[in-house]
Amino acid sequence: MKYVFEYIIRYDVLYGEVYPPSSDLEGIAGWIPSEYAHKTYERQIRSGGRKVVAKLGMEFHKRSKNLEELIN
Repeated sequence: MKYVFEYIIRYDVLYGEVYPPSSDLEGIAGWIPSEYAHKTYERQIRSGGRKVVAKLGMEFHKRSKNLEELIN
């Protein structure tokens, strides 16, 4: 899950806003503007999506993509 969280945080930093509740970084809240809510392949790659697929495999990518489609 480490790679997934890194990807999500990187996407939020590049295309939205990220706020920690304190300087201890015990958690992070990220907001994405609506124009960046749909993750294009280019944005996914720029945010580290290749690393997630390389580390967790293509099957994980397919399952998570299906989950994302259900959520949106």
